[in-house]
Amino acid sequence: MIERRPAKRFANALPLFFLNSGKEYSGVSLDFSVSGLFILTRELFSPGTSLKMRLEVSEKETIHLRGVVVRTIKTDDINVKNGMGIKLDEVPYKYHQLLESLKE
Repeated sequence: MIERRPAKRFANALPLFFLNSGKEYSGVSLDFSVSGLFILTRELFSPGTSLKMRLEVSEKETIHLRGVVVRTIKTDDINVKNGMGIKLDEVPYKYHQLLESLKE
């Protein structure tokens, strides 16, 4: 299968909290790229939904992100993880630093 994503992905699992309509939800970010990330979560939103996110890198480091849902995966198959692909609106410097650390 040909990879359609333009940016290289880096695997890691970090806690992530996201806001929609004033309500906070939680998930785990599974992979990262310079343009987006994937959130493993039970709460799914339609493509086009804007989210504010808080990525917990460590107890002392948090990265605030904004992005838009570009795809959702929902299935009853226990072998497939439910979640959302997010395209980031802005990529802060701290996020770039995270990507650099994941390359190592």
